[in-house]
Amino acid sequence: MNRDAIRTRAFAEPEPGTTGIGAAAKAATSWLFSEVLPLWAVVGRDHAHGGFFEQIGFEGAAIKIPKRCRVQARQVYVFVEAGRIGWNGSWQALADNGLDFMLDHHLRSDGLMRFKTEVDGAPHDDSVDNYDQAFAIFALAHAYAVNRDPRFPLVALAILAALRRERAHPLGGFLEAIPGRAPLLSNPHMHLFEAALAWLDVAPTKEWRELAQEIGVLCQTRFIDSATGALREYFQGEWAPRAGEEGQIIEPGHQFEWAWLLARWRDHGGDVDLSVIRGLYAAADANGVDRTRSLALGELWMDGSVKDAGARMWPQTERIKAALAMARLWPEEQARFEADAVDAWAGVQRFIFPENRGLFRDKMKADGAFIAEGALASSLFHIVCAISELVRYANREARP
Repeated sequence: MNRDAIRTRAFAEPEPGTTGIGAAAKAATSWLFSEVLPLWAVVGRDHAHGGFFEQIGFEGAAIKIPKRCRVQARQVYVFVEAGRIGWNGSWQALADNGLDFMLDHHLRSDGLMRFKTEVDGAPHDDSVDNYDQAFAIFALAHAYAVNRDPRFPLVALAILAALRRERAHPLGGFLEAIPGRAPLLSNPHMHLFEAALAWLDVAPTKEWRELAQEIGVLCQTRFIDSATGALREYFQGEWAPRAGEEGQIIEPGHQFEWAWLLARWRDHGGDVDLSVIRGLYAAADANGVDRTRSLALGELWMDGSVKDAGARMWPQTERIKAALAMARLWPEEQARFEADAVDAWAGVQRFIFPENRGLFRDKMKADGAFIAEGALASSLFHIVCAISELVRYANREARP
């Protein structure tokens, strides 16, 4: 990839009299550039076989387990976006490393991506998950933004075509498997939506606009409960809410993430009612944030009561992104939403491993203890995206 093909950003000092957003962005980029990326660029990269490892243990060594397509794809984004916001490491070579491994070892002959490979790239699990297709499309968009390799849109469109051929749902969206099985899931659609928006940023063809339109409508008419403004996770075959407890689960992190994505779709001319974005944010913010600990919680019930008072790393980052989107959409409440973003950054910091600040925990239990596992490469996608949004907002930059 050609570094000269993109405009990199150095963080600007906050203007005098601004809120804490500038300070949060400066602290976040300092941590990312000095602690996180150097470690994951070396220890997180598989120098023997290509691609990236899934985890780094807290003793500082990579954990060598089978590689998911989604992790390779996410790491491509991580290093491309790191270059965009000013990291001076070898981001282009790192992104190429992940993209080459993904296309060489995860791409099946039918145009879809296999779920997992062995560490050396041999097939491990040949199944197809919509989540992996979404992130492969997403990674190809970001790679194309800096490389303009004509293969990338063709591969991305081939994945989309295969999804439509094999898994199209008659009411919109995609089945989870063939033959179709319940539950249907909103979450993979969120990332397909994100992937379509990434292509609209760099190559706005009708296929990506049609996909964004389809999922934007599906979200607003099927996923979101009109009475509460909250978005459900699990559905029956006809996009009716799943019976029983599954149909009553909402995740604050996904409320924030969908709010941010719908705001982005609106920027692209998508038909989004502002009350929908506001409702998603409110559904998460009212009951899904523990303000004494600055943490977005794991799960709620549809009535707003807490199902899981634990917390993961990624919802904290999604809260940052959503709060900044709200500040842009409602400038009269800018101070309130900027304060939410700063508070969410404080929540992120709770997960940083103190003995090695390039690593981070992922799952906090309700009592504040952490689940014992290595640092997850998949979390870097959320971390980098949130820090990128902080930098853009602090520098008053529009999205590319």
